[in-house]
Amino acid sequence: MKILFLGNTLDIKTEIVYEIKSELATEFIYVENLDEWIRSKEENTDIEICIINVDKDKDQILRFEEYIINNWDESPILLYSKNTNLKEDCILNLPPNVYYNRDASPRSIVSKTKEIIGISSNRSSTNYYPIRSIRFKAVNSVVCDVYIKLGDNKFVKIIGKNDLYDNEQIQKYIKKGITTLYVLQEDYFEFCRHYSKLLGSMLATQNKTNLLKTEYTSISFIHEITNELGLSSIVVETIDDTVNSCMCILNENDHLLKFVDKLKKEGNYLYKHSQLLIYVSCAIALEMNWSSDSTLKKLSIASILHDITLENEELALIDELNDDKFDDLSWRDIKTIKNHSLDAFNLIAKSNNLPPDIESIVRDHHERPDGSGFPRGLFATNISPLSCIFILAEDFVHQFYEAGCKKSTCKSIIERLDKKYSKGNFRKPLEGIKKCFL
Repeated sequence: MKILFLGNTLDIKTEIVYEIKSELATEFIYVENLDEWIRSKEENTDIEICIINVDKDKDQILRFEEYIINNWDESPILLYSKNTNLKEDCILNLPPNVYYNRDASPRSIVSKTKEIIGISSNRSSTNYYPIRSIRFKAVNSVVCDVYIKLGDNKFVKIIGKNDLYDNEQIQKYIKKGITTLYVLQEDYFEFCRHYSKLLGSMLATQNKTNLLKTEYTSISFIHEITNELGLSSIVVETIDDTVNSCMCILNENDHLLKFVDKLKKEGNYLYKHSQLLIYVSCAIALEMNWSSDSTLKKLSIASILHDITLENEELALIDELNDDKFDDLSWRDIKTIKNHSLDAFNLIAKSNNLPPDIESIVRDHHERPDGSGFPRGLFATNISPLSCIFILAEDFVHQFYEAGCKKSTCKSIIERLDKKYSKGNFRKPLEGIKKCFL
């Protein structure tokens, strides 16, 4: 079941999503405003229900009313609000496929969702609530005991209340096919509240008034593309959590943040290219079983920073020195292209608390296995394996954008990559990208 969710209140959204996913097998598409909602609704014809937070004000409801009445279809829409002053007459004119839930509690929202789509509860008769294992990778301690299920009514505790654990511990269970862990029913809502607070603090900066600095990826855009590429929800959510963690690291480096914020504000090719590069490079690493938190963070931060010294979008579209576009460039533009990876390397080298290797990944992202790349003309055997993943992913993303971001183009792109990268330290990443997108 696919649900389109509009809302940006982190705590209530997290609890609602948890509650629904624990009851129903669902895929969520997240959007943050009406325009994104309209676009996603029109592009995803298999959405079963829309859930919309209307806390903003009466004007927003009126805009929904106008759109829904003029673009009638029978797919249900559930509105909810924490605003106790919102009068029900605001929504009286909405058509019969639109429901308004006075109670904004997660339990009430999931109950109404099931009622609307006609699904009865599939909650286990035991006293344990299921929670997807991937969610425990975002934190390293929880406020209750955590269990795995060994049989119909047999559960074994694997994490104690307030015990510290690491990502590798959870990843071992995921690799064994254990995609769901459990907490006691009596602990479930306290777990959700605690998780929401932890996630909120991870996403926040030291100065919590500037929350925008922790949000690099445009959720609706990137999830639309990752869906087109066919990445699984587990892979996408793993990378989502990594990106959030990376932004907390970058928040400690104001001189880098000004470049990152500028990219996000402009929202052009440079920004979208770097977003998708995060997901493609990390997906390749995960496919290769290079799934450590450190590896994913390095690839994610390198993706965000690799072109930060380029301001011209047209120059960013030139990926190799033998590109025909070089013929029309001034000597200054050619110099900018040839030097931009070294300029970024030097800028990153001055930064604080970044994981090691990021500057070298950024410096080498235009190297090629045959030595034709820049700035150092390295050959396949002289490029680090992690840089090889990044270079391959960057080339794929570049060609994928030029081809219109269509899944149907992946085969021909990877055929070209196969001819170029089937040597040295590129062999394993090449196999990884084939498994991801073919």
